[in-house]
Amino acid sequence: MTSQKPPEADASSTEAKRMPQGQETWRQLVELLPDGVAIHRQGKLRFLNKSARKILGIAEDAEIGELPVMQFVHPDYRHTVAEGIQRLLETGERKPFSEEKFLRLDGTEIDVEVAGFPFIENGEIAVQVVFRDITERKKRVQILREREAWYNRLVNLLPDGVVIHSQGKIRFLNKSALKITGITSADEVIGQSALKFVHPDYRQVAAERIQRLLATGKSTPFIEEKFIRPDGSEFDVEVAAFPFTERGETAVQVVFRDITARKQAEQTLQQHAHRLELLSEIDRASLTAQPMEEIARSALVSLRELIPCQRASVALFESPPSISTTVIAVETSAPAAVSPGMTFSKIDYRRMLLEQEKGET
Repeated sequence: MTSQKPPEADASSTEAKRMPQGQETWRQLVELLPDGVAIHRQGKLRFLNKSARKILGIAEDAEIGELPVMQFVHPDYRHTVAEGIQRLLETGERKPFSEEKFLRLDGTEIDVEVAGFPFIENGEIAVQVVFRDITERKKRVQILREREAWYNRLVNLLPDGVVIHSQGKIRFLNKSALKITGITSADEVIGQSALKFVHPDYRQVAAERIQRLLATGKSTPFIEEKFIRPDGSEFDVEVAAFPFTERGETAVQVVFRDITARKQAEQTLQQHAHRLELLSEIDRASLTAQPMEEIARSALVSLRELIPCQRASVALFESPPSISTTVIAVETSAPAAVSPGMTFSKIDYRRMLLEQEKGET
């Protein structure tokens, strides 16, 4: 829109088109349009369709002949609009849709998309403007942007890794995902396969689970898998996923956590529990008042589970101290140089064990 009077120019110097006048068909068509249509000439409004009146807050029966066009253009845009319309009138070219701000009759600001073109009316150049109110659309877009920014801030605070993929390609990683996988920048993997981090032994299962998730629309609970870093190191994870719609496309959000330390701790606890059980068995054997040889043999069986080795033996050292020792039990999975009942001097016994060990190294 403009309040500037069109420059004097004959119709042949522009591409302006002559608008049919007095045609009821044109008016009926324009009145049916959901977009606002306005015609102005010499800075004054000459015509508004019903949609334009509704958008601008003007009653259907209100006179508009004396309303200045620039009254409805936001002050921040008046200079730019005036210059744009001046170029339009000079060149006769159409102005494509662009975003501006208008003012309703009561002064309320609205966001609009507006386009226009010049034409000849009663020998004078006039401008027909088409515009639509995009205020609510822009509000929705702004809300979505704010929610996306809030989501990104929240996700980047999570200790768990978060990966979003769609159509089999990685689209997003949070900071924890980068840290857990040992990746410096998300740009290194954006656009790569969604199975990039999955250990080869688990990729087939993971791919089938993704297909099932997309087909049913149901989330998958946490399960244990193995992931692999770019340097080839493996680590244990718990991973879950759920589908959602992003910009009209189905995407998958994956949440995972490194459980390597936890699994190592669990394994250590299991080993300690097993050792305690073995030691308990030794105690029980001692308390049953079995012969000394049976107690020693039972202890050797348990001790070989605690301390993996090929051979183990128990030797009896006489008390008070003497120069001899007697082997009372042997537990072995390889040929041994001693057997129960054999007696050696302490020096010979130690030398024999050392020589046997040396011969196997």
